Amino acid sequence: KEIYKYDAEIFRMKSALEKLQGVRQSLVDCIQASEGLLAPIRRVPRDVLQNIFECLCVSVSYNPFSKRDDMPLISTTPFYLSSVCFYWRSICLSSPRLW
Repeated sequence: KEIYKYDAEIFRMKSALEKLQGVRQSLVDCIQASEGLLAPIRRVPRDVLQNIFECLCVSVSYNPFSKRDDMPLISTTPFYLSSVCFYWRSICLSSPRLW
């Protein structure tokens, strides 16, 4: 009879442990999902990012030592930048100087 009490207590404790592990995993998932929101790049003002993108596109597409025939008609850099995330895409699409 005593052994049944211990079995019941072990079962209760295992159930409580599983519940706590589930809650812990939920918290870990929430923290990992939130880390991106705290990234320093998210605090950079929109106009600063736009200027950075414009400088990058100009520097990538311009090579003073290449022949005119070797230069691409369009730079692919804005396409790469706009595929990073929705925010960067909106910046690229609202920046005519990139295109």
